[in-house]
Formats: sequence, structure tokens, C-alpha cells
Amino acid sequence: MAGCYSESWTMKDLTDSLKNMHKDNKVIVVPIFQRGKRWKEEQENTFIDSLKRGYPVGTMLFYKRVENNQEVYTLVDGLQRGNTIKKFMTSPTRYFSCTSIPIEIINSTFNALGLHGQEKDIKHKISDLIVGAIRKFESVDEIETYDVAKAISSELPTNSQNIVDKLVKILKPFLKQYKDTNEEISKSTIPVIVYSGDEDNLPLIFDRINSQGTPLTQYEVYAASWPLDKKFVISNDKIIEKIMKKYDSLADDEYSLYGYDRDEFRLSKTVSAFEYLFGLGKHLNQDYKFLNFEKNEEDDEINTMAFELVSACINEGRDGIKTLYNKILGIDVKLFECRLIEAVKFVEKIIAPITRFKGNSRGNNPLLYSKFQILSMIACTFKEKYDLHNMKEARKTWNANRTILEKNMVLHFVYDILSNEWSNGGTSKIYSVSKPNKYMKEIPKAAWESSLSGCFEQENMRNEKSKVSGTTKADLVILNCIYLSTFTALDQLSIEKFDVEHIAPKDQMKDLIEACKHEGLPISNIGNLCYLPEYVNRSKKKNNFYQDTKYLNKVNLSDVENKYSFTKEEDLKWMDISYSKGDYEKLKDSYMDFLKKRFNSQKEKFYLSLGIQ
Repeated sequence: MAGCYSESWTMKDLTDSLKNMHKDNKVIVVPIFQRGKRWKEEQENTFIDSLKRGYPVGTMLFYKRVENNQEVYTLVDGLQRGNTIKKFMTSPTRYFSCTSIPIEIINSTFNALGLHGQEKDIKHKISDLIVGAIRKFESVDEIETYDVAKAISSELPTNSQNIVDKLVKILKPFLKQYKDTNEEISKSTIPVIVYSGDEDNLPLIFDRINSQGTPLTQYEVYAASWPLDKKFVISNDKIIEKIMKKYDSLADDEYSLYGYDRDEFRLSKTVSAFEYLFGLGKHLNQDYKFLNFEKNEEDDEINTMAFELVSACINEGRDGIKTLYNKILGIDVKLFECRLIEAVKFVEKIIAPITRFKGNSRGNNPLLYSKFQILSMIACTFKEKYDLHNMKEARKTWNANRTILEKNMVLHFVYDILSNEWSNGGTSKIYSVSKPNKYMKEIPKAAWESSLSGCFEQENMRNEKSKVSGTTKADLVILNCIYLSTFTALDQLSIEKFDVEHIAPKDQMKDLIEACKHEGLPISNIGNLCYLPEYVNRSKKKNNFYQDTKYLNKVNLSDVENKYSFTKEEDLKWMDISYSKGDYEKLKDSYMDFLKKRFNSQKEKFYLSLGIQ
């Protein structure tokens, strides 16, 4: 029968054991189901402040066993607190801050310096100098009062005689008290509950006790509750490296990670279901640019993509993700991964003309779509091509259905962005679109008309005067589709850069609206947007295409009209009129007519580019 008993560990003993240095032959190890270090700096500082004040800081939960006459404690709960304690005990001066200095010390130092000027600023400087001087010392025992006093006097010169000696006299009692306080903290104890029982229960215990503090994510629960001993061999070295980075991030902090042998893991490539999905998610996120949804996640942070994608390929509903490991253990994982990557590359190729379009940006193309939209496309492709029970060859219907999918999927991709289809629903919607596979269906022309007109009318409601809205994802998708038929292969391969430009320039529109003394117009409407080569756009500044004669001498106006703007000079004649107060309606009617006419032209080119009849 399982049992628990309590122990008291000093902060020093806890730190030494975490670093495998305990004097009583004890060592603390971290189980591989533990999540990574999640506390932010503010949480760490609050915890250290509680230690200094003697406040209760909760308990640690250990599982104890004996290996080779050494007491091994598995840290089941308390990694965040244990990590913070270890960091503090290793380098306590790092946590010294301005709030650690009594105001009396600052006032006495200020008076001793005898400086004149901004008292508040000088006192703030004194505080910063004390903090900076103390943080230079590796340990509290190394702090020299003279060095702190010298740091202050060097930065704040004064005529006061023997100023260093005066400052030493002021600082010495305070720094002695600081050292004594840290010595007391190192000897203070933290309560520990030690569990002895079936080791297989540890993941479940970890899951149940983590209901407070920084809560576990859904996927960290899987890490704790999915079986660790049911493993299989994989061949993808990139996935292995991603898993190792997670464990190495803990090992780098001198933790002993129970159940993990780096060299053996690299050679055997034997993983649990959770480890596999953890590494696969990192691999997809980092190695396929169009799946780079998490750009700055830590090595030990779970990327949820593989959990969601694999479940969508294997299960019929989102509830199945809780026991997804059972399905994974029952299939040929190497073959499944190969087929999954086929689906990933298929979708990547389908959307590439839109997502990699030359005019998107200066550097990396922005993600115009949501994660769940793309995952649904990959999962539907996988299911359309393969039967999970026979992945050695494609379905007999694949060759015929592939042609349909290639044609319709890119249209659904664009349509869903314009209609904001994936703004909600998340994982549940992934399953609904696959029964039946919506990407096999054509989108009616009436639906396109409604979606495009909705975007146009929605943007017509803007009243922009001094501030103009940025380009939306829907705007970029529409522009990218339009210019597919006008940009040649050479345009796409050239080094030329492109801007999203307002045909009726923003600054000139602002001036016209101000002249009419009115609230604004939809300057950023899609009907007023186009792509322009950088040299064409920036040379004309706030003028439109037809107003700057110097500009007209530098560019081929016909090329601009036919390839980029789809306008004629008469379309913008209304901008040459002198407007004044009371002329707003005249300006509005002219501008809105221009938008409507140009948007109709944009729609025609949009339909032509996408082959919509």
C-alpha cells in the first residue's frame, strides 16, 4: 500500500541535491514527464521575496527509492520552486534589487555625498549603483563594503572629505544584515512530502496535483498521463534531436533527468507516443516554413501541432486525442510519418502560388491563414489518399480525386480566408470538414460574389482621416490572386521589391478630406490598393500616377496601368479638383464611384486568375 511521510529540507540541502552534491548521499532527479521551467522572472522574484519574509511557500513532493546505496528522490512536484531555489542559492546577488535597500541607507548616502541638484534623480542613481555593485559579486560572502562604496563615489564625484570611509560606515551594517539574512535563508527549511508506492502512479499523481499555480496545458497533461514504458523505434533524426533538446534544457541546468541516457537515446531512437508527437511538432514547425506558427517557443515548450494533426488524421473526433497514444502504438509509425509528410508537401505546393507571392513582404512572407485551416487541409488530403489500415499504397480513387482536390483546395483556401471561416471552431472544425471532405466540393459563383462584396462593403464603412488602417490578410490574398495573371515568371524570380500602394495616395486623400472639413473616407479600401514596384511607388511620393511630370518621365505609364493599377487617367481626374468646406459629398461620390469601378475590375481579374467561371 502506498504511503506518505514528511521531511524538512534546508534550502542549501535542496540545492546541493538538485546539483548531485548532497553530503548525505542523497540526490534529486527530474522525471521525464516533468514539464520544463515555466516560471517568469516576476514569479521567481515573488517566490524569493516570500522566502526572505518567511512566508509559507508550499511543499515539494518526492518519490524515494534506493539505488546502489544512494537515496534517490524523484521530483514529482515542485520543479518551478526547486529551480528558483537553486538559482537563488547559486547566485543570490542576482536577486538583489532596489527594493532590497532601506530608504534610510539611500538618504544617509545622499547626505554624505553633499550633492546639489535633482534630489530624486540622485537618490535613484545611488540605488542603481548599489544594486549594480552588489550584483557583480558571485556570492554574498564575496561582497566587500569598500568596493560598493568606491563604486558610488566614482560615479557621483563630491567635494566631501573621506567620502569612501563615510560610505563604508553607512553601508557596513546594512551589508552585514544582508549577508546574515541570506545565511538564514540557506538554513531555512521547506516542507517535503515523500511518497513510497508504485512508481507507475507517479504520472497520474503529477497530473492531479497540478491544478493550481501555473496550470498544466492539455498537452502537458498528456505528458504526465500517457504511458512512458510503451515505446517504439523511429528513424527521423530531426525528431530525435528535438526531443533531446527538451531534455538537454533541463540537463544543462545540472539536473539529473531520471530515465534519460543521452547517448543511448540517440542510438536506440526509441520513444514514447508523447515524445514522438512532441518532436514531430517541433520538426514540422521549424522545417516547413508554411507551418511555422510558433516562432519563438522554447526548446522544452510543447508545440501542439503534431498532437492536433495526427489526431485529425487518425481519429474521427477531437475526444480521441486523450487516448491517441493507443492508436499510435497500433500503426506502423515510420510509414505513417512518410505518408503524413506527403500530405504536408501536397498542401504546401497547392497554396504556394498564393502564400509565396512576390508582393507579400520584404522578407519572410507573412502567414495569411490560421493553423487549423492548414491542418484541416493536410488531414483531409491524408484521408483522401490513404486508408489508415493500408498505407502501403494509395486508394484506388486517388488519381481521379487528386485532380479535383488540386483544383478545389486552393479555391477553398482563398475563400475561407476572405470569409474568415477559421476565426473560431479550432480543432473541432477540423473533423467536421472531413466528413465529407469539403475540399472536394466546388464553391458556387454566388458564394464568391457574396464573399468578395462582403469584404468590399465592410471596408467601405471605414472613416479614415488622420489614421489609415493597415492591409488585412484578406486584402493581401485578393491582391496575390489578382496579380497571379499579370506577374510573369520573370517578375517572380527578379530581385525587384514591391509595395502595397494606395492608388489615391493616403497623404493626398487626407489633405482632400481636411479641406472638406469632414470625418473621413475608406482610404484603405481594397479597391484603392495595388502592388507597385518599389522604384515606381516611392518616386511619386504623395502624387497619383498622373500628377507628377517628373515621375511620368521615369516610368512606362502604360505598363503601370495594364500590369499594376488597372486605371486610366480619367479615373482619377476628381483628385485634381479644388475642394473646400461643404464639398464633402462631391468628394465622397467621386471617390466611391472610383472604388466601385476599380473593385469590379479587380473581381474580373481575380476570377480569371483562379479560373472561376
